[in-house]
Amino acid sequence: MPLTTGPEEFRAFNVPGYAKAAVNFRVTSDASESGTWLSTETRIATTDPGARCKFRAYWLLIRPGSALIRREWLAAIKRRAEGREEGEATRASTQRHGGGRGAGLSGGA
Repeated sequence: MPLTTGPEEFRAFNVPGYAKAAVNFRVTSDASESGTWLSTETRIATTDPGARCKFRAYWLLIRPGSALIRREWLAAIKRRAEGREEGEATRASTQRHGGGRGAGLSGGA
């Protein structure tokens, strides 16, 4: 697999049969909520129609897992930014919903 060493080389890369991916995280302040928004975006560019067709098939398979990974990334970043560990986030959620097993669920015992 070819390796590019900088933005210009990445943009210029056009060997047939490849997909190029760029991932970013964006932090934006939200004055209305006196907080911040963190988002992530991935852009994919294929080098030819054959690569585009293969990538579409690949994406159909991995899209649900990719979305889950992104949500986990963002949740972990939020916990760290708020100074909480994963266990603390779970305990805080349980306490907000009344504590105990099955807290926050309705219609059960």
